[in-house]
Amino acid sequence: MNFGLKAKERMMGCKTCNHLLLDFACYQHTGFFRYLKTLAANTDHVCYHVWGTNEILKNGKQPKMDWGKSWGIHSVDEQQWNRIQEGLRNEYLTLLESIDVIEWNEPLANELLSSLAHSAYHLGAIRQMLKVVKVYF
Repeated sequence: MNFGLKAKERMMGCKTCNHLLLDFACYQHTGFFRYLKTLAANTDHVCYHVWGTNEILKNGKQPKMDWGKSWGIHSVDEQQWNRIQEGLRNEYLTLLESIDVIEWNEPLANELLSSLAHSAYHLGAIRQMLKVVKVYF
């Protein structure tokens, strides 16, 4: 499957991923940090899920995953928030690169589609949280 653009070029044009992730410094004095735990946890959870999908696409089997641990973020600082965002970007880029080279079959296609739906759900939740921040802060 080739979509005509390289993975990195597709990612750079992805408004959802590039615009949902926050500039940490923008919110330092707004009371935003009460919400950052939830945003960071959702972002890290999506990253973990996409990592799992990447492992399935690469190795053909589900890796051992601790879903409870994927929600384990209780606080973040700027450096950790930047690592979470970079991790999601890297996993997403890996996923896009896999799409171009994988030998597709029905189980892999189902895995990819379910991963995209799962990610869309959480990115939607993040969008809703950002609306709260925008309205109240």
